[in-house]
Amino acid sequence: MLSADTTIPLTPSNPTYTLCNLSEVVEGTLLGGNLSILATTIGTRNWPNMKDSILVIEEVHESPYRVDRMLTYLHRCGAFGEVGAVLLGQFIGCEGAHSEPTVIDVLREAIGRFNIPAIGGLPVGHGVDSHTIPLGCQATIDPERKSVDLRV
Repeated sequence: MLSADTTIPLTPSNPTYTLCNLSEVVEGTLLGGNLSILATTIGTRNWPNMKDSILVIEEVHESPYRVDRMLTYLHRCGAFGEVGAVLLGQFIGCEGAHSEPTVIDVLREAIGRFNIPAIGGLPVGHGVDSHTIPLGCQATIDPERKSVDLRV
């Protein structure tokens, strides 16, 4: 259980840890979750206001081309233009065919192509040692400390 103020260090063993283009501290409301579920809420009453938010995304058992398609869909719907930053969690079982780009390649390319402010390594998702985080709370990402502070 998380206390009122919690710091979650980003995890170097998480492959998304290598993905970072943030150079300054970002604050916002923590929103998001599983990429597949998030993509299905666009255009519904469940789609949250992304303005100045920190969007957490993670995924399980999706091929890299499907992850690319969902990221492209979010971009085309304008989601990434509103967020303060994207916080990448675990992408478990997201391997594709041998000749296919890896999910890390897809994430790296999307961050650059869509100009998404992003940082990876959040231990959230379906993997071992993953944390449960309260969506809707205020969060601060510090790229220098490689951590996320939650205020619940």
